[in-house]
Amino acid sequence: MACVRCASNNQMEFSTEMVFHFPGLQGLDRECLFLYPKVLVCLHCGLSQFTTPVAEKALLAKGGMHLRPANGGTFPAIENPPRDHSLGGVRNRSLQPLADDGFHRS
Repeated sequence: MACVRCASNNQMEFSTEMVFHFPGLQGLDRECLFLYPKVLVCLHCGLSQFTTPVAEKALLAKGGMHLRPANGGTFPAIENPPRDHSLGGVRNRSLQPLADDGFHRS
């Protein structure tokens, strides 16, 4: 079957592991959804396709499964680390600059 975007026949199927995280703050207290689909990748244009199984599709449609804290407790507060927007990443002050071998030293 040819690619639906570019009509190339240069496609390959790969085994994958995917984790779906539910959006927004309400998604923080929901379990992630794990999928292990075969993904068809067009090696010409990069279009990737997979099919979500019916049971997992139903979980996505209703927003996932709610987690419940053990013993009726509450979830711990999540503290956001400082962001360095100039670099687009999270700063980790415990890491030293890269050593000559390319690894961080703490």
